[in-house]
Amino acid sequence: MKRQPVCTGLATMLPLNDGTHAIADTRHWRTINRTWTLSGDRAYVRATISGTTVYLHRAVWEAEHGPVPDGYEIDHVNRNPRDNRLHNLRLATRSQNSLNSSKPSRRSRFRGVCFCKQTGRWTAAIRYGGKKQNLGRFDTQEEAHAAWLGFVGEHDLGDWIHVNPEAATGLGLLRSAYS
Repeated sequence: MKRQPVCTGLATMLPLNDGTHAIADTRHWRTINRTWTLSGDRAYVRATISGTTVYLHRAVWEAEHGPVPDGYEIDHVNRNPRDNRLHNLRLATRSQNSLNSSKPSRRSRFRGVCFCKQTGRWTAAIRYGGKKQNLGRFDTQEEAHAAWLGFVGEHDLGDWIHVNPEAATGLGLLRSAYS
């Protein structure tokens, strides 16, 4: 038996092919009332309409605002691609959207920081404007992360960038947008 969407007032829970749900605003019922599945990488929610793949976040955005302008994407503010309520969606350039990812470094508890075996020091770097910006080498990962957060602040990226609040505790550099 096909699972049905569940309206919880302002939001609707949309059943997905893996047994979980996505969420969208009930006011977009005409757009969201269809069968949604997960994309091949199991990240994004999509449907096939007349042979064309439609992603839920774009469908919701376009139902409210019209077509996404050239050069822009739709970013999930809370980084959860199953949360497609309008307040969680915003226009973003590719660069802005990539800043909101939560990919941690494999070598440090801080984003944008890694250990350089050759020099025995911590390196800070960030990809911004399509280019890798090297921010320097430091004795500690905390110093490297402080440089990374300084770049974020100088370039007013606080509304876009995801910072691990636990890792940055005590640095005194977090703005409310980071948490």
